[in-house]
Amino acid sequence: MTKYLAKPSFAAAMLLASAASPLLAQSPETTQLSLEQAIGLALGRDANIDRAERSAEIAKLQVENAKSNYLPNASVTVSANQSATGNSYRSGDQSFRRGLAGNFVGTLSADVSMPVDISGSIGRQVDAARLRQEIAELGKDRAKRNALVDVQIAYLSALEAQQMVTIDEAIVASLVGLRKRATTRLPSVLPFFDVEFANALEQLRNSRAGADQAEDALKLALRLPFELDLKLTSPLPDYDRLSRSDHSPPDLDKMVEVETSKRALEAAQLGIEQAKDYRRPSLRLGAYATQTLSGRFIDEAGRTTNRDYGLNVSLNLPLFNYDAGRADNSVRTMELMRDQARADLETTRLGATLSIRQARQALGRAEKRLTQLPDPKAAAQALASATTALLKKSRRASRFDVRRELVGKAGH
Repeated sequence: MTKYLAKPSFAAAMLLASAASPLLAQSPETTQLSLEQAIGLALGRDANIDRAERSAEIAKLQVENAKSNYLPNASVTVSANQSATGNSYRSGDQSFRRGLAGNFVGTLSADVSMPVDISGSIGRQVDAARLRQEIAELGKDRAKRNALVDVQIAYLSALEAQQMVTIDEAIVASLVGLRKRATTRLPSVLPFFDVEFANALEQLRNSRAGADQAEDALKLALRLPFELDLKLTSPLPDYDRLSRSDHSPPDLDKMVEVETSKRALEAAQLGIEQAKDYRRPSLRLGAYATQTLSGRFIDEAGRTTNRDYGLNVSLNLPLFNYDAGRADNSVRTMELMRDQARADLETTRLGATLSIRQARQALGRAEKRLTQLPDPKAAAQALASATTALLKKSRRASRFDVRRELVGKAGH
């Protein structure tokens, strides 16, 4: 029995072409963005970096305030007082009355004093402020590092998604061209093309959806409007070179998280000594001078003068203090905070070790996955070669069917 080959439907071909055209269309209004530009935007727009920079600035001012306790304190005060007083007295037939009389007093006072840090309490205040500044600086570095890592991950994820869209578009375009060739040369394989073309369109839709989500994540990280159409211009990294590079283990003690925990432990240890400062002596040296001008009214100021000046030494020796145990509780609280900071440091080191292991494993998986990412041109060529081979096999199979049919007829 003769096998009849059905001719392709013109309506079906138009339907497939119309379905592919919107997916292959490219928006002409795109904004190009390189990885370096994305990093620059992230460093300038990241909210965590802004917060960390403000915290570092506050910590710097606190260090300056702590250092100012070493410096002398000086004050100059001017005061003026004009008064008018009167009185009267009456007792039996005796009486006394005096009218209002003026009285002016003008005073100029100057005072200067400076502490002598005999117990080291001021130095501990400066050290505590410096530790807070170092922790704030480490927090700023950590915020910048996290922003760099996040934006690079978001950029490379979006770049990979766009690359997949380009590959799927090339596959769809290649299928369209191959189907046109098969329409005239071998219509019997058109149902195969229809199935593969539908699968390719569905894959392209999924790739487009994944690319949109990846681009939205990148826009969110960079605080860009979601309506912006991005075209990522940086190439994928050379993962072969990265795989061959030396991945030497980092120094745990130099990691930001470990450094922060170490500073917190030092601050807790210093806090124990600060909690005991109320028991330590203090010394302050000073000088003062006062000039007073007085008279009945301001225009007579200077009729009576008084000058006072001198030096003073103030030594405070705490001998006994009862505060219902509040000071001892403060010391005990700082000791508990020190123990907690020591435990946090150990936990941070263990967590850093685990994060390094997980990061290496994730890097290996990402390298393997991204190195296997096909090139659009290579994918299209592979598809064309496979389809050409299929066409040849189908053509030979069709000729064999015709020969078998002719042989069958000759036998009858």
